[in-house]
Formats: sequence, C-alpha cells, structure tokens
Amino acid sequence: MQEKFKEVLNYGKTLGYDVILDVNPETFKNLNINLNKLDLSYFNQLGATTLRLDGNFDGLTEALLSTNNDNIKIQLNASLMNKTISNIISYGANPLNLSALHNFYPQEYSGLDQDLFNFFSKKWRSFGIKLGVFITLDGAAQTGPWDINDNLPTLESHRYLPLDLQLRHFLAIQYFDFILISTQFATEEQLKCLRDNNFNLLTFKVQLDKDITSLEKEILLKHDHYIRGDLSAFIARSTVPRKTYLNDSVPPRDFLHKYFQPGDIVMPNDKYLKYKGEVQIVRKQIKNDGRRNYFGKLPSSDCILLDFIKPWRAFKIIEVK
Repeated sequence: MQEKFKEVLNYGKTLGYDVILDVNPETFKNLNINLNKLDLSYFNQLGATTLRLDGNFDGLTEALLSTNNDNIKIQLNASLMNKTISNIISYGANPLNLSALHNFYPQEYSGLDQDLFNFFSKKWRSFGIKLGVFITLDGAAQTGPWDINDNLPTLESHRYLPLDLQLRHFLAIQYFDFILISTQFATEEQLKCLRDNNFNLLTFKVQLDKDITSLEKEILLKHDHYIRGDLSAFIARSTVPRKTYLNDSVPPRDFLHKYFQPGDIVMPNDKYLKYKGEVQIVRKQIKNDGRRNYFGKLPSSDCILLDFIKPWRAFKIIEVK
C-alpha cells in the first residue's frame, strides 16, 4: 500500500503538483518520527512537498519544522486563529517556508462566516504568509474525503453556488493566494471556466436585455471599465466609454418598469447629453426617468459581488449565454 501511495504522490510531483499531506501529532507518533530531530525525509521520499499541520502543536514545533533540511514546506490551519501564528513567528520560523490553508466544512451550516474569514485572512497575510482557500463542486457526482458531504466549501455562503461564482467571489474578496477544489472530479468544462476568469478583475456575469444594440453591447463587453473614485451609493460609474464613444449616438430605448433595481446594468442615453455612454451598475433602487437604457441584470446569485464595488476598482462584464 505504501509503495502504491508513493507511486501516486511522486507521479503528482512530476506533473508539477504541490502534494500536500494532512498530518497531526499522532501521525508522527505512529511513524516513530522524532520531531526534535527535524527529520522529514520519510515524507520527502514518499513524494510529499508540503505537510499541513492539523491538531495541537505548541508553536515551537511548527517554527522548527519550517527550518527542515528536506525541502518540505509547512502549512498551517488558517481557520483556527488565536495567537498561533504570532507564537510561531516569535520562535524564529522561516516565513518563506510557511503557508496557511483554510478548512473545508462537510457539515451544512458549519462553514466560515465571511466577516470571520476576512478577519483571519487579514491576520495571516499581515505576517506575509501565503493563504489558500477551498471551493467546491456541487452535485451528486462530486466526491470528497468524508462520508458526510454537503459539499466542502470554506465559506458557508459558497456551499451551493456555481463553481466559477465561488472563484469570482474569492477574487472579489482578494484575501487569498491560492485556491484548491475540495471535491472531485471537475470536468474539463468546469476547469476551463475557472481558467478563463481574469484573476485581476472584479467580474460580473450579466443576463443581457434582448433589445440591446450592437453598439451598446460593444461598449459593455469589449471596453475596459473601472469604477470612478467618487463612488455613489446608488450607482457605480465607468465613465471612460463616454469619451471613447463621444461621437456615437445612444438612442433612448423603452424600459417598462418605474425603477431600476440593484444589479441592473444601465447606460445614460442621448437625453442625458454629456453623460451619454457611461456604463453604470445600480447599487440601490433608482427611478427610471427615460434618460438611461437598460442593458440587463446580474443573476441573483451574482449580486453578492455588489458589496465589492470600490472606488477605482477595475471590472469586467461577461454575457450569460
């Protein structure tokens, strides 16, 4: 069994994978490994590149392990923040050999709250520690390491969200350095969907109105956008397009509703004179006075991204087919 395990792990290394083993104090005890000797050659030979330390260590042990001579990285549990990282650093740990990874949570309703996630993550990153998170596949075909699997997210709010929205939400939050998929097996289509995301932009998917013109669609989907620094509570404005398309007409189009709602995408039309051509994301309900054209709306699940609209932040809009 051990030889088979070794074969699989080393094959993973040849493919460029970071092979992470979850270990605790009992693991070292059962393998008769003396932590005081800092000898991790067993795991090196097995094919591991990183040991994720779970369970109760004392701070000094983690610090010493981070200085091992076997080229094994040490990963810490990011979801149980107390004074752990402060203690480890105070014992002279090598921060370049450390990373941290949040838990995944098999039990429904047990995942991290976003505010607590933000608090933990800011703390880890303040020490210069690279931080990882989990996203999860949703559906009967997914497989995880536990016999109870209500999906395996880090954030409870992600438990039943589409895979790419979980990624885009984490990209919006920004407090992470790497992402792992906690359940298997992702399809080629799902992996491509993740790869196709722009990791540097806040990305919204939009259900476009059937009457949108080709010019409006070009401005919305192909132009670069960023949010003006003087952000309003009601709308987020991308104003550069109005200069790019200064000489183009944006004729008014009818919109039957009295108000635009949060998550609607609109554009000032010719009636709004010099403001014509701006792309605007509605944050709070605003009245429809005929001077804005309706482009479409975010799917309801994507509205969680509205909280991450910030001054000067670049963003991208993708059409939902």
